[in-house]
Amino acid sequence: MKKYFSLVIIMISIIMLIGCNSGNNSYKVPKDAPEIQITIISSDSRESLTKEVPSIILLNQWNNCIYDRLSSVQAINEEYKEGREVPKGKVGNLIKIDFGEFRPETIKLRKEYRELNDNFEGSTSYNISMKNQEDSIYTFKLGKNKADAPTNQYVYTITATWGDNSSDYAFCIEVDEK
Repeated sequence: MKKYFSLVIIMISIIMLIGCNSGNNSYKVPKDAPEIQITIISSDSRESLTKEVPSIILLNQWNNCIYDRLSSVQAINEEYKEGREVPKGKVGNLIKIDFGEFRPETIKLRKEYRELNDNFEGSTSYNISMKNQEDSIYTFKLGKNKADAPTNQYVYTITATWGDNSSDYAFCIEVDEK
């Protein structure tokens, strides 16, 4: 009888543990900010093109540490100041962002003009909506440039969170309207 009672208690404990853990969320919290893969997918039927876009990880808060860092535009300007070529895309191209096995709890995307000089004031930021295609894959389409845009190069910043951890991912694309 004692063995039967102990077995029932153990089974109930296991069921409660499984139930509690599965109900919390479906997000894995990574040890470090995960690398992401960003791809430009051509929407032109005459050309089948897929290009990788490099990104910079800029930690905001991770493992209870708050980071003081460059802005996304400043970090991109540092990255590209040695004459590195900016990836090019066309209006209507699909941008695919893959977080791999670490789907964020929240995600926000904004774009700013890339200031080609060291003046970082007055850069207007726009929020962009993204679609969640799969578990950890998000997409958006490149839109038209503003008529008064000082440049056709844009810095895109993704802010992703996992629990209390937060990181920005910055990348730059030159948008061609032709």
